[in-house]
Amino acid sequence: MPRNGFTLIELMVTISVAAILLALAAPSFQSLMISNRITAQTNDLVSDLAFARSEAIKRGATVTVCFANSATSCGAGTDWTQGWMVFVDTGTAGNATGDTILRLHEALRGNNTLTSSVNHYISYYPSGTVDALETFRLCHPTTQGRTVDVSVTGRVTTTSFSCP
Repeated sequence: MPRNGFTLIELMVTISVAAILLALAAPSFQSLMISNRITAQTNDLVSDLAFARSEAIKRGATVTVCFANSATSCGAGTDWTQGWMVFVDTGTAGNATGDTILRLHEALRGNNTLTSSVNHYISYYPSGTVDALETFRLCHPTTQGRTVDVSVTGRVTTTSFSCP
């Protein structure tokens, strides 16, 4: 008469093999998660910069991207980790008070940091250009990062680097 099921020894061996495989795969999976998060956050920033440039050209107005210290105002400094906003800049340069906010991005997750090289904002003019070069550094504390460079023509390029 055939028996169905597993013996206790077969079950314990199967669980042991699964635990060993999981222990070997976990570090690689964590590295993959960090890499995917950095890629997604870089793509979010690049997308919003391209959106700001296209809106400036389409509207014939200055469109600014700044780091947001609230849902309606730009902060000062170069740390963009708390998020950023895109708005039609009709008043004081880099100041969103009274302006139309087009997009708002939340704070970064996963202990990543985002800093800019020069300004707390970047403005695109109706020609699609910006007034100065800007470099953003997106970094995970222990592994890798990306730079996002904005040229004076408004074009965006990205490169990978190792974070300290």
